[in-house]
Amino acid sequence: MRIPAGPPFVIDMRIRYAKLSDMDIVYNLSKDDFKKENWFDKETLKWIIKFNPKSCWVLEDKGKIIGARFTCDAWGRTAWGWLIIIKTDLRRRRLGTFLFNKCSTVLKKRGIERIMTDVYSKDKPSIQWHKAMGYRELGRVKDWFNKGKDAIIFCKYL
Repeated sequence: MRIPAGPPFVIDMRIRYAKLSDMDIVYNLSKDDFKKENWFDKETLKWIIKFNPKSCWVLEDKGKIIGARFTCDAWGRTAWGWLIIIKTDLRRRRLGTFLFNKCSTVLKKRGIERIMTDVYSKDKPSIQWHKAMGYRELGRVKDWFNKGKDAIIFCKYL
């Protein structure tokens, strides 16, 4: 998949399926955002790719990974959104939105009808982004991530 030329995009960007060999780079893009999360490590990312190879993507610019989106088939026609991340200095340029939309199109063609995800209840930018993307809040779960770190569970119908 190619991103159209023009701001904020560059002609050499593309989306491809993630590979196990990408994990060091994806982990390094994400580790500061998830440094206090018990679940976030390279082995978890590798597990997601191993069992969901057609549900994990990376965004490249001139051959270098600048973002990633990881989902996994949860049950039936539902996917669980694990991760969407863009390199810190490239955020707020609609690259995450572009990556999300293109990958969601692929999931929909595969028969996925909805995506569910969790967001830390105090992560206002992520909450706002999910709502802007059409996610609806289903509820809140106490101590979902760690003790004292509640989550909002979101669902988006494709």
